[in-house]
Amino acid sequence: MNTNLTKQQAWNRAAKDGAVLAAITIGASVISIVIDKITAGSTSTITAALMMVVSMLLWVAKTGGSYLLLKRQLAAFGNAAGNPGKLFGYGVKVTLFSSILCSAFVAVNLLYISADTMSAAWDTVMKMYSGQMDSNSIEMLDSIKEYMPVYSTVGQFVWMYLIGIIFSAIISSSGRRNMPFTPEQEDRRENGNVSDIQ
Repeated sequence: MNTNLTKQQAWNRAAKDGAVLAAITIGASVISIVIDKITAGSTSTITAALMMVVSMLLWVAKTGGSYLLLKRQLAAFGNAAGNPGKLFGYGVKVTLFSSILCSAFVAVNLLYISADTMSAAWDTVMKMYSGQMDSNSIEMLDSIKEYMPVYSTVGQFVWMYLIGIIFSAIISSSGRRNMPFTPEQEDRRENGNVSDIQ
């Protein structure tokens, strides 16, 4: 691996790695959407239980797969050279691009693919609580409805980015435990200049 990537090359590589990382989340979301569309008319309890199990398994696979792929991408990043700070910085870049793509998919899903599902869920909630709210509260909530895709998209971006930062911190700090000295300090130690190591 080339360890002398320029900043532009590092950003380009982070964008590509972010796209690959986002593919896991988007793929799991597409599978979930397809299953929801197939089982939309079913009122069976068994179907609902199976849906819950499948959703949980997809979430575990998506989260675990994302973590393992990010760990692999960070391990393959050449500019880090054993530096946990650079490794963390690259992970943050990768997760930034991944979060942008995932939140864009959420926006497309809510506005075009599953717009009817979101509208039906909103109407169900409004029917449940309309007896407990006055007309001003109902009007206010109705005005919020059109902005829900925006709020969901921003919330998804923030959530995915925070999770990515946490994963990057865990992965980069795990490398620190295995390497007590920086590469420069290791060279000095091997050459007998132990007094220079601080």
